Amino acid sequence: MFDSHEPETDKTKNMKVKLFIIVSIFFVLSMGCKKNEETKYDLIPVEFKAWTVFQNRSFWIFLNEKTNQTDSTYVTNCEQSLATDNNSSNPLYTESYYVRFSSSFVNNFYLIAGTDSSARQNIDEYHTNGLALTMDRLNNPNVQSGNIDPAYKSKVVEVIPNLVLNNDTFTHVYNILWAYKERTGDSVVENYYMAKNIGLIKFRTKIGNADTTWSLLRWHVVQ
Repeated sequence: MFDSHEPETDKTKNMKVKLFIIVSIFFVLSMGCKKNEETKYDLIPVEFKAWTVFQNRSFWIFLNEKTNQTDSTYVTNCEQSLATDNNSSNPLYTESYYVRFSSSFVNNFYLIAGTDSSARQNIDEYHTNGLALTMDRLNNPNVQSGNIDPAYKSKVVEVIPNLVLNNDTFTHVYNILWAYKERTGDSVVENYYMAKNIGLIKFRTKIGNADTTWSLLRWHVVQ
C-alpha cells in the first residue's frame, strides 16, 4: 500500500518555512513604517521656560518710583498646548504656552516653540506688539536677530550683572528695549528688565514727556 504520509510532512514543513519568511518580512516592513510614523515633538527649552513660564498663584507687587503707588500683578491663566502639523506620516507637535496677567500696567504675554527659525521660541513679553525675549537673545544678547517691522525697534540693550531694587539684588538681568510710535504721533519707549525664575522685575515707559518706572517690591513665583 502506498504511504503518502512522509511527502505530506515535507510539504507541510516547506509551507511553514514560506509562511514564516512572509510573516518576518511583513513584520520588518511594519516596524519600518512605524518608525517613519514616529511622533515628534518640538518642545520649549527648559532654560527658556525658567524666564517666561509662570503658573497660577504667581504674583508680583510693583512700586511706582514716582508716586509710591503699588500695583499687584498676578497670573490669571496659564495654558499649555501641543499643536500638530497634521502630517500623517511624520506628525510634529509644537509646544505652546499662553500666560495671562491681571495688572493696570502689564497686559499679557505668550511664547511659542515653532518649526520656523524666525518664529522659534518667540515671546511677546508683557505687551501685545513687539518681539522682546527669545532663546537666541538669551544665548547671544549682543546679536540682534529676527524680522522686526521698521516702524518698531526691539533689542537687548544690556545684560546687568547686579541690579538692586528696593533692597533686593537681582543678577544677570536683561534690559530689553521696545520702541514705537503711536497713532497720535507720540514716541513710546519701553524698557523691560527680566530676571531668570522671577520674570519682569522693572518696567520703564516713556510716552512723550511722561516717564514712569515700576520696580519689583515683593513676589511669589510658581513654575
